[in-house]
Amino acid sequence: MGTPVAVGAGIIIAVLIGATILALVAHRWSRRSGLRSRFGPEYHRLVEALGSEREVDRELARREHRHRSFELRELSPRQRAEFAAEWQETRREFVEDPSRAVTAVSDLVQRLMTARAYPQGSVEQRMADLSVRYPHRVATLLRAQHQVQQAGTSASTEELRRLMRAAGDLITALLEAGHSAAQRPASNDADGPGVEPAPHPVTNPDPGTADPAGDPTGPGEAGR
Repeated sequence: MGTPVAVGAGIIIAVLIGATILALVAHRWSRRSGLRSRFGPEYHRLVEALGSEREVDRELARREHRHRSFELRELSPRQRAEFAAEWQETRREFVEDPSRAVTAVSDLVQRLMTARAYPQGSVEQRMADLSVRYPHRVATLLRAQHQVQQAGTSASTEELRRLMRAAGDLITALLEAGHSAAQRPASNDADGPGVEPAPHPVTNPDPGTADPAGDPTGPGEAGR
């Protein structure tokens, strides 16, 4: 048997090790809980894609770290008006050619990101960058894109419409980010804590124009 001093020292060491382990576990749990809260559906989408919460935690921490280096800028009134007009034109185009409109809206998102000073990169990386501020919108858009890609040329008008609606929500957020933010209450922050306020929707200047968020196909597929 060891001396009382040695036994006491061993107990103290064991307690310290146990406390350290508990602290590490608590820190990891708190970090994961925070990421789940901030990223919402994007967190769960990544769990499905990566298959491991630990990998998701690392990926989202990487995204947040990368995003802190960005120097984003607001759009000028002229830029905002031009992009908004282009979005409205793309919505109208959906009525005549949904597939072409979907391609156009994807390009619009990319150019809008460039105007806001998001770094250049692959589409996948840029969506990851956007997810830090707009996790709900990005997750919804990526799920809609996945459904359309899975369907290929057989994608239905309804699937394309969902993609357009999701892209439109993101475009509206990018258009209005920081614009008159001081006049909007914090409760309008639809993408969770720490992100830019949810924008007022960009209204359609032509009330008679079909809206892809509604039913632009009329008596066609969606009406059957």
